[in-house]
Amino acid sequence: MGQKRITFPLEGFNVSGGIRIVIQVANALAAGGHRIRIVVPDYAAAPPFPLHDSITLVVQPTRGRAPVVRKVWYVMTLCLTSTKDSDVCFATGYRTPYYLCLSKWLRFSRARLFYLVQHYEPWSHATRGSRLSRAILEYVAQLGYRLPLKTIAVSDWVRDMIGDPNTTVIGNGVDLGIFRPSKRGRAANEVFTVGTIAGAAAWKGYRVFLDALRELPAGVTKSMRALIASAFVPVMPTGISGEFITPSNDNELVDFYRSCDVFVCSSFIEGFGLPALEAMACGVPVITTSCGGASHYANESNCLMVPPGDSKAIAAAIVRLRDDPTSRLVLRERGLETAERHSLDQMSQEYVGLFLSPGCGEGGHGRTALSQTQPNRRNVTGVGNSCGS
Repeated sequence: MGQKRITFPLEGFNVSGGIRIVIQVANALAAGGHRIRIVVPDYAAAPPFPLHDSITLVVQPTRGRAPVVRKVWYVMTLCLTSTKDSDVCFATGYRTPYYLCLSKWLRFSRARLFYLVQHYEPWSHATRGSRLSRAILEYVAQLGYRLPLKTIAVSDWVRDMIGDPNTTVIGNGVDLGIFRPSKRGRAANEVFTVGTIAGAAAWKGYRVFLDALRELPAGVTKSMRALIASAFVPVMPTGISGEFITPSNDNELVDFYRSCDVFVCSSFIEGFGLPALEAMACGVPVITTSCGGASHYANESNCLMVPPGDSKAIAAAIVRLRDDPTSRLVLRERGLETAERHSLDQMSQEYVGLFLSPGCGEGGHGRTALSQTQPNRRNVTGVGNSCGS
């Protein structure tokens, strides 16, 4: 397998499931022997998750004081330089395909372009501003799927929404070395705990979760608590004991899952729905809406599935699992089996396999022999540096 120089131009790091997957993909390709470069702006340059030691992190300096000026400066830089010294470039958001295409055309580059699609972005990202601005963003996101990039979707649902049958589907994976059940388990005398992750976007369905708690009988709410993990301060439930936490790393996130007797995903739509799979890997029974991408791993045999937006159905599922320890045990065991089939190792093998096919990534420097020496990771200022050189 020829070593490829692969670039991930990002609009910046943040603590999100999407960035977690991007870093996991980059780490997998680095471990597979490829030379990986991640490009980020200086105003969002701190990796929220560990990077493989051989990855080169390129921190691009920006100019100006106003945030919008710095963003425009960075976007212009990506449009000019993203494909420089690269055999392969990955777009990871609905705007980045445009930056990569412009860079390829302006530089007459032969880099192969991929688009890692983690959601149906016309629905998930074109949600702010006026009706006109939302319509424009939705059109821009849809058009991005028609640009000359090879699309990779994280679920069959995302592929079907994109509408391109040639899209490769590689499901997300869970690091089973980190996300695993507690050896101690939940004690019988502990307060029954229902957990969820609250997202700021309306389509994440946190309001539906709160409505479900209000639907619970008074006799149930007196003997249970809600545990809510979120990066922002959410509205707390009323009439029930509730606790809010902000996990700052994977270990704290695992502790959150292990503190739950049941995990609830109340989203209206999800490109994949990684938290529910992480909960399964931690041995936690799951209640989830049939929110699109979750069907990649979730079904009636390994979790309780309810219609999106149906707070009464979520409340009924909570009561059912609270009152039926046997059902919780069955879902726990089947969830663990599901997580085994959707491991990070499996996902990594599939991404590395993308570049085993003849001609994949060839173009530009891809036809020449590449050095097999891997660099130690370091921060590099300016994108003029070739990856790993």
